[in-house]
Amino acid sequence: MATTRPLAGKAALVTGGNRGLGRGFAIRLAALGANVAVSDVDLHNDGEFEFDKAASAGRPVTQELEQHGVEAMATQQDAADFAAQAALVEQVRERWGRLDVVVCNAGGSVGLPGISMGPSMFASQLDPEEFDLILRRNLVSTVATCVAVAPVMKRQGAGVIVTLGSVNGIEALKSGASAHYGAAKAAVIMYTRYLAQELGPFGVRVNCLAPGVTRTGRMLSVFGESDSARFGEQATQLEERNALRRIGEVDDCIDAMEFLCTDASRFFTGHVLPVDGGELRSQV
Repeated sequence: MATTRPLAGKAALVTGGNRGLGRGFAIRLAALGANVAVSDVDLHNDGEFEFDKAASAGRPVTQELEQHGVEAMATQQDAADFAAQAALVEQVRERWGRLDVVVCNAGGSVGLPGISMGPSMFASQLDPEEFDLILRRNLVSTVATCVAVAPVMKRQGAGVIVTLGSVNGIEALKSGASAHYGAAKAAVIMYTRYLAQELGPFGVRVNCLAPGVTRTGRMLSVFGESDSARFGEQATQLEERNALRRIGEVDDCIDAMEFLCTDASRFFTGHVLPVDGGELRSQV
């Protein structure tokens, strides 16, 4: 997509935007003509996974954004910090005079430091510290960002917010695993609907992107990218869960994000858009 520049002259913010899906979202918004601010808890984490390292080629995210002829900025901060998010939004507004598009991408689950793949993934055995971390990284970061941007967009009488849910927040895994993540993403989905209801009269649209299994650096790490035989077996099992029989690619989510951030979705708000190859075809 991105054959035109419908966001020219506008300003965008992407949280968790230094690698993976977030970096892809930011680059696409720049290609669409927007000046882009990126925040991340670590602006050097693009080298953590080989997949992301190859994609970034060691270049700062701002350099990739500026290649599209736009202005860019990047800050290192915790998206779940309400005061920090408010300060960032004010910094964006002071620099570009507006804030038109926000993608609340910060989040994560298994593979994050402090999150195990053991019994604490299950609903009756949740570890309090791990549960708190998952909620903070996914739900609280989304709320903190939206609370900061909503007043700006209300004053403008326009704006687009895209939150990041997950198919795990719509349907529980058959194994019962990742209960903490699923609960957090379900909360993000419901928060999105409430926010859309509140901000709609002000001309602000709020929608939620709900990816299925997507080939990112973290996903490949969790499912054993270093063990080709093991990963091949895992990939086959994952592919058989959806109608299209393949794992999602980053561009699948980026294209959906573009749809939600442009006038192509001008009459969409409060919507949850699964990008899952039909994994949820019998549920939604």
